[in-house]
Amino acid sequence: MNVTVANTPSVPVPTLDARALALLVLGMLALGAFMAHRRS
Repeated sequence: MNVTVANTPSVPVPTLDARALALLVLGMLALGAFMAHRRS
Protein backbone atom coordinates (compact mmCIF):
# COMPACT_ATOMS: atom_id res chain seq x y z
CA MET A 1 0.00 0.00 0.00
CA ASN A 2 1.83 3.04 -1.27
CA VAL A 3 0.23 6.32 -0.28
CA THR A 4 1.91 9.44 -1.59
CA VAL A 5 0.89 12.34 0.59
CA ALA A 6 3.96 14.56 0.29
CA ASN A 7 4.01 14.44 -3.52
CA THR A 8 0.45 15.60 -4.07
CA PRO A 9 0.00 18.78 -6.11
CA SER A 10 -0.79 21.97 -4.25
CA VAL A 11 -4.33 22.07 -2.99
CA PRO A 12 -6.35 25.12 -1.90
CA VAL A 13 -6.33 23.82 1.67
CA PRO A 14 -3.25 24.52 3.80
CA THR A 15 -0.96 21.50 4.11
CA LEU A 16 -1.16 21.52 7.90
CA ASP A 17 -4.97 21.37 7.89
CA ALA A 18 -5.02 18.62 5.26
CA ARG A 19 -2.46 16.64 7.25
CA ALA A 20 -4.34 17.09 10.52
CA LEU A 21 -7.60 16.04 8.87
CA ALA A 22 -6.01 12.98 7.29
CA LEU A 23 -4.41 12.00 10.60
CA LEU A 24 -7.71 12.48 12.41
CA VAL A 25 -9.58 10.28 9.91
CA LEU A 26 -6.86 7.60 10.00
CA GLY A 27 -6.81 7.72 13.79
CA MET A 28 -10.58 7.29 14.00
CA LEU A 29 -10.51 4.41 11.51
CA ALA A 30 -7.69 2.72 13.40
CA LEU A 31 -9.51 3.20 16.69
CA GLY A 32 -12.74 1.80 15.24
CA ALA A 33 -10.94 -1.22 13.82
CA PHE A 34 -9.12 -1.76 17.12
CA MET A 35 -12.33 -1.63 19.14
CA ALA A 36 -14.11 -3.94 16.70
CA HIS A 37 -11.20 -6.39 16.87
CA ARG A 38 -11.19 -6.35 20.67
CA ARG A 39 -14.97 -6.77 20.85
CA SER A 40 -14.99 -10.06 18.91
